[in-house]
Amino acid sequence: MQIHLGSLINELQLRLRHVHTMLAGSLVGPSEPRMDSFSKPTVECLERLHDHGATWINCGRDVTTKVYMGLVSCDTVGRPLLQNMKQFNGEYGCGFCRHSGCIVAKGQGYSRSYAQSAAGLPEERNHAKMLQHAETALHSGSVEFGIRGLSHLVACA
Repeated sequence: MQIHLGSLINELQLRLRHVHTMLAGSLVGPSEPRMDSFSKPTVECLERLHDHGATWINCGRDVTTKVYMGLVSCDTVGRPLLQNMKQFNGEYGCGFCRHSGCIVAKGQGYSRSYAQSAAGLPEERNHAKMLQHAETALHSGSVEFGIRGLSHLVACA
């Protein structure tokens, strides 16, 4: 599993921003981590840098630079952990729509399929609905449309 938090330097020319991405945090390991032990301190640090900035000296002058998180890059296994939702192979595990999926035979095992039904396209996920489902899950203690609860990254939104 791989999860990387990165930032772009907004003051650079557009063509150089993606070349000079700063890595803010990285988690690579063989098993599923406790995401709060990784994301909570990272988010707290990013909030301080957003609110107060980092002060440094340039040619004898104090300069304060504020930091804004621009992107989060992670693999398919890491994304639902950061979002605090079920994995891609779980019921309502699609991070883009509210499709429950169905179990289908594949080879010698089974897989979850998110095939389009005759009823049409499933409802797309959006930020407001994700927050609503997270709040419901938090208060009920159960999973709501694949959402287990609030993500620590919500504080950065």
